[in-house]
Amino acid sequence: MDKSLKVRNVREQDAALLRRMAAACPPLDLHTPYTYWVNAKYFGEYSFLVCEGEKIIGYIMCIKNDKQLLIWQIGILKEYRKKNISKILIENVLKKAAENALSVNVSIAAENRDSYGAFKSYCDSSGYIMNAVGEVKLTIDEDPDFIEQEVLYEIKPLG
Repeated sequence: MDKSLKVRNVREQDAALLRRMAAACPPLDLHTPYTYWVNAKYFGEYSFLVCEGEKIIGYIMCIKNDKQLLIWQIGILKEYRKKNISKILIENVLKKAAENALSVNVSIAAENRDSYGAFKSYCDSSGYIMNAVGEVKLTIDEDPDFIEQEVLYEIKPLG
């Protein structure tokens, strides 16, 4: 890792910053400030920021239940993409998951080639496999035109 980069866990006081980062990282969905606070407060141990000096350049946020970790959102500022920042973030999550014997899932929209590419590239170069294990399909009764669909993947060590 580049010596100018630092990784740290997300803290609850990062909630507003995380929301600003999400807004600066299209095509990410932007959620309420409260959503980012809840994630940082209760799942910060499994979520990470990458900083260059004092500047936050990327983050990954996860949600944990008893035996699983879901990578909920990953965002990297545009000018830092294709510079292995996603690798640093994913690596920290997978290390933390392994320490706690958690399986790891991520859902990715079919059209989000950058996100898929980042996870696939990490797995291919780091001894992990990424298998499609299901589908996430969200509809809203009040809006019959709304459909959000993603592929659910499990990331696990080879062998």
